Amino acid sequence: MRFEPWLSWKYFLGSRHSHIFFLSFISITGVSIAVFSVVVVLGVMAGFSRDLKEKLVSLSYHIEVFTEGFPSQSLLEKVKSVEKSVKGAVIFSRREAGLKKDEFNYLGVRAEGVEFTPWIKNRLAKYLVKEDRSLTSGAFIGEEAANELGVGPGEPIYLYIIDSKNKKRVKEYKFLVKGIFKVGMYDVDRFLVILPLGQSGDFFADKYSVKGIGIVLDSINSAHKAKLKILKQDIPRILAVRTWADNNRALFSAIKLEKTTMFFILSIIILVAAFNIFSTLTVKVVEKTKDIGILKSLGTSPGRIGVIFCLQGVFIGIIGVLTGAGLGVSVLLLIEKYQIIKIPGSVYGLNYLPAAVNFSDILWVGFVGLFLSFVFSLFPAVKAAGIVESEALRYE
Repeated sequence: MRFEPWLSWKYFLGSRHSHIFFLSFISITGVSIAVFSVVVVLGVMAGFSRDLKEKLVSLSYHIEVFTEGFPSQSLLEKVKSVEKSVKGAVIFSRREAGLKKDEFNYLGVRAEGVEFTPWIKNRLAKYLVKEDRSLTSGAFIGEEAANELGVGPGEPIYLYIIDSKNKKRVKEYKFLVKGIFKVGMYDVDRFLVILPLGQSGDFFADKYSVKGIGIVLDSINSAHKAKLKILKQDIPRILAVRTWADNNRALFSAIKLEKTTMFFILSIIILVAAFNIFSTLTVKVVEKTKDIGILKSLGTSPGRIGVIFCLQGVFIGIIGVLTGAGLGVSVLLLIEKYQIIKIPGSVYGLNYLPAAVNFSDILWVGFVGLFLSFVFSLFPAVKAAGIVESEALRYE
């Protein structure tokens, strides 16, 4: 019969000296705090990555197919038919422009013209905070830009571009603001202006505007496969195909690298906490020297003695990891639900601190915590296994 787990648990709970129990409590607390810290930091970084993905494609496209000139309706239908998971597709044109309300406020913006199909209207409606329903058409601008210019629905704005035929001349276009949207990402709410493509005149007609087809899929994760399918068809007039990941590759590569680096750096906290296990078990070995001598005199092998003390370190690790992970998940859920920590959107692109519970990250943190707890319990266990019973009982 294996008595090691029972005896190890008994030693773990029932020390004769209160200071030994206190050391065990400190070890558990140290592991819990370390695991809690790593889980929360990785959860916040996972939340940033998730929210950035959602907001980056909120009013943009999962795939952009750039074409030579304005694409025809037949080309649009041909591109849509390549991928079954297409949720919607639209012809668009995009260019840089200046935006003003009067002579005193100017902004640089990214103007995007789209055909206001029912699908586009429904997509845009989710983010509208103000709208002039009396207007049949008009421009949509972000809340940050609207606040900066002091403009509201129904009021005129002016977009100006360089004349492609005479670069010393500026062409100005007047639009009425039909609506104001808020995505929650500063770069979108500040720099994006959406215009009705059919009522924009020659605003997008010159060579300085790009034309193409914007595609939204059922899942952003299938964008790369859909891109490869479109390229494989070798459809005429298509110049390039880019996914949302291609457009933001540097950003998400930096986030991934930062998350990996933070994981290894914060694992040092768990390493430091594991040193407490080493010191606690070393003191316990000294305290239980007489018990070790008795067990050995009764025929218990050194290996089984080592297991008894090694399991105590594992118990500390299990309790610490479960407590820290539980607290970490609870804090992440609170942060996610109530958005209790506000951050400057102009700096971080988000107005609040996001959080996400990623169970693969939690499992990795738990594995590291348990592994280090086991490793640092081996040294005291080896010391306990090496005690000679005659020396242990000499003065008893």
